[in-house]
Amino acid sequence: MTCVTIRCKDGYAKVCITGHAGYGYANGLPVGHDIVCSAISMLGQTLVQRMMEMSECKKIVLNMLKCNSGVISFSAIARNDSVAELETTLRTIGTGFQLLSIAHSDYVRGGCWIRGKNSGIVYAWNNNDSRERPWKGEADEKNDQTEPENV
Repeated sequence: MTCVTIRCKDGYAKVCITGHAGYGYANGLPVGHDIVCSAISMLGQTLVQRMMEMSECKKIVLNMLKCNSGVISFSAIARNDSVAELETTLRTIGTGFQLLSIAHSDYVRGGCWIRGKNSGIVYAWNNNDSRERPWKGEADEKNDQTEPENV
């Protein structure tokens, strides 16, 4: 199982992708033939490359980047003039993970929460409960939905 968490609020982002999908093993495929893990790796490595490019251009400050087998994680802080670019990048990659989690829910879990600086919620999904989740204070009280912990 791969767990994906992407959070971004007011230009501060935190990403954590951990685990191995296990699709290949579960379906009797030889080592190295896990198509779900390949898709996860491609999305994660694309995100890391984009973050490194943005860091080189001084659009973000990239912290604690870890990219090893079974782990991709980092935090980033965007310059004021690059917040929208960071949010768009995370939303694009988050959409890819959402599509994977829908198609292969036994192998990919997680969520993505992106909140614009002054625009309220920009994007959210969470396949743990199969519904979009607004931020605390903006939710319908009867659903008792809450903001994800510490962005």
